[in-house]
This record gives sequence, C-alpha cells and structure tokens, in this order.
Amino acid sequence: MTNDLSMMFIQQISRLPTLPHVAQEILHRLSDDMLNIEKLEEIVERDPAIAAKILSVANSPFFRSSVPVTSIGTAVFRIGLNNVRNIAMGVALLTAFDDKKQGRPLENKRIFRHSIAVGLLAKSISKRFGLANDSDVFSCGILHDLGFLVLNNYFEEQYGSVIAELNAGMPLLDAEARALNVTHEVVGTWLADNWNLPDAVYETIHHHHTPAVTSSKMVSLIHITDFIVSRNFFSVTERDPVYRLEPRALAVLGIGESDLLEIESEVDRDMFADSSMNL
Repeated sequence: MTNDLSMMFIQQISRLPTLPHVAQEILHRLSDDMLNIEKLEEIVERDPAIAAKILSVANSPFFRSSVPVTSIGTAVFRIGLNNVRNIAMGVALLTAFDDKKQGRPLENKRIFRHSIAVGLLAKSISKRFGLANDSDVFSCGILHDLGFLVLNNYFEEQYGSVIAELNAGMPLLDAEARALNVTHEVVGTWLADNWNLPDAVYETIHHHHTPAVTSSKMVSLIHITDFIVSRNFFSVTERDPVYRLEPRALAVLGIGESDLLEIESEVDRDMFADSSMNL
C-alpha cells in the first residue's frame, strides 16, 4: 500500500509515459485464444525496432537455439508463442522510457540489461526446478523494476540524492525511503496499475523485495533471481545495492541455500555478455 507521502511524490508526475502500441495490442489480446503466429508477427513487425530487440532476446543463449532466429514466426516456432508474446510485451514496455538522454543518475541501458537478465534467468530457473510452469515468468522478470525507470526519467535530481546515500554505504531501498519517502517498488506498482498490467506482473512489481508478505511462487522466484543477478552480474547501480535475500522465498519454492549456490556457480557469465542484454 502507498502512504500519503508516497502518493504526494508520485502525483508530481504530470504525464504518464505512453504505452507503446505493440504492448497495447498484446495486452488487449492476452486472453485471446485466437492469437496465432501470423497475428502476433503482424502486430510486432509494425515496430521494426521492437521486432529487432525481440529477435535479439530470442537468440539469447538462454534459449539454446543452434540456428539463428531471423523472424518472429521462426522465434515462435523455436521458443513458443507465449514466450515470444511475453518478450514482445516486456521489451515494448521497457522501450517506452528509451529516449537516450544522458546524465541521469542511473543508466537506462543498465536497467534494461538487468531486467532482461532477470527475465531470462527466472525462466531458466523455473524450468529447471519446475517452480512455475507459467507463461508469465518472463514478463514478471523483465518488468519487475519498472519503478526505477519512472524515478530515473521523471525525478532525476531527487534520485541523485538516493545514489549519494547509496555511495555513502546505505542499502539502496533504505536510501530511496530516506530521500524520497517512496521506493521503486511502490512507484512501479503505481505505473502497473495505471497501465492495467496483468495481476501476476502487478504483484511481482509490488513485492519483489518483500516476498514474505505473499505466498506467491512467482514473487519468490523473481525475488531470488533479482538477488542472484544483482549480486553476480548486472545490478541497476554501479555500486552494490545491498539487497537482502528473504529466506522465506526459498521456503516457498522448496529450494535450499545449496540450490542457490549451485545456480550461481552454473550460470555462464558469457550468457550475460550477449547482445540480447543490450536493448
């Protein structure tokens, strides 16, 4: 829940970022059983830049395709309609903030890389442990940090104070609460509500740092994956954000700390150096 101070802060945003047309169409058709390969390809290819980024993700080592994916139709054949649909929606939403402006407290490119990495690794972990046989895993992973993009793009000066607190040794979430009276979880939840994103995505954005308040396996999965990616590969900040791992998330998923260490040891860092990380 947002408190009064949080809402006062959020209401300073005078104009919501525009929901990309590709994302609008895909969201509109999420429950459409008639959405087939041809229709999805038609929707995505209306925006060549987004289509190119989707193909980049589809060619990621996480999908282990030995032959390059060169079209949306081929991507659907190789990695599945739901995977492509959710990659398309996630990439389209992230690109709503991609204006290439320099000098922000955080690099949008870094946030994108982190988000893609969490989405891909969450999908890999869920398949490995049978944790969530759910087509929404990638969407929840790639969109969990939407709040960072709002803060970084609309509150540059204020978020500069957060980074100053972080650089002085304070954990990032504590720095946000001190400097802004709001965290990126709360801001992202507000945006998810305004964009009417799916319930699973909304809940993941809202609780990905506080999984103990819910029994959702999806939230716990994204929490753990976010922790792994931030600690080992791409955090949203150059300095360690000092995220805390919630032990209950492991319990909800039925995995132990030894499993966590095994995942970390087996993930190939080269996977995160692939061009699919560079939106």
